[in-house]
Amino acid sequence: MDNQNLLKTKSQERLDFYKSHNKIFYQDDIKKWVVIDEELIKLILKNDQFKSLTFNLDLYEKRFSLDLFYVKKLAEFNPLQEYIHPANVLRRDLSQLMASRLDLSLTANKTMIIELVDSEFNSAKTFDVSISFFQKLVADLFSNLTLIPIDINFFKQHPAVTLVHLNSLKHIIALNDWIKEVVCSHKEIDAIYLHLSLLMLGSNTLLGALQESFVQTLLEHKDKKFSQMYWPLGVNKSSAPFTERIVYHDIKILDKNLKKGEIVRLYLEAPFLTSDSKDQKLTDLFFGFGMHQCIGKKLSGEVWQSLTEAFRQINFHGNVLSVKYNDHDVFFDTPLSLEIQLY
Repeated sequence: MDNQNLLKTKSQERLDFYKSHNKIFYQDDIKKWVVIDEELIKLILKNDQFKSLTFNLDLYEKRFSLDLFYVKKLAEFNPLQEYIHPANVLRRDLSQLMASRLDLSLTANKTMIIELVDSEFNSAKTFDVSISFFQKLVADLFSNLTLIPIDINFFKQHPAVTLVHLNSLKHIIALNDWIKEVVCSHKEIDAIYLHLSLLMLGSNTLLGALQESFVQTLLEHKDKKFSQMYWPLGVNKSSAPFTERIVYHDIKILDKNLKKGEIVRLYLEAPFLTSDSKDQKLTDLFFGFGMHQCIGKKLSGEVWQSLTEAFRQINFHGNVLSVKYNDHDVFFDTPLSLEIQLY
């Protein structure tokens, strides 16, 4: 269908923006510095004059007379907050938790992925693959990984939450109530907050990366069967296209003078998207750099490999009919709906 030629993912829409700008520039409409160069991104991520942004929940409590105890408690287990020694400890604890759970569930997860692909991609049809496949897949994966049972309703109720970027007051209140319910039903309080942190940080991020990479692959292989497509070795799209840092001291980068208190937006996807070679190594930057690297990198790689192994066994063509996002979410590329046709 010609419709497939007109469809673009969010990252494709940003490509012209990247190509029309220099390595670092000030974007007036968002009042932030923007960096799209690989080496500058790495330089800023490892420079202690740039710090992670923090989210002040106390302001919400005072302004709206709320009690957000459970969200605030969970924020203490979030390594994306100000990068100090406790955050290093949290990253270690989260990494150890993920590694131990992956070792226990890797075979089961692979079997689950194969069975889910077989059940959803076994006949010619038109369906929303986001709801019937990807959301179910990620919900099952993180239920196994964190021992906190969730289903696809979780993604509707708590969309794209990192506790650094929260979508709305409504979502904050709903999240606080949900955390309270989970915590009150769990005896190991500290352990459950660590599991919750892993769930909140990773589930929507993985969901978006898998869907975006899936869509991009289908769009690049129009009129080919799944079994004939080239499936990249790792995810080639990120659901979190940028991260932000605050300037703690005046600093000069190239010919730009950055002032204390200004915000710098680092587009982690830009080096890969603008590269003529499409070097897969550049996708490593999707997961951050150095001590800021995402601890979910291994998980996304293993899930993607299991998925693509199963997709290569499908003898149907795949046509993307529509991709719908949350227009109010500027931080994440996580499709709410992804309609495809198998024929």
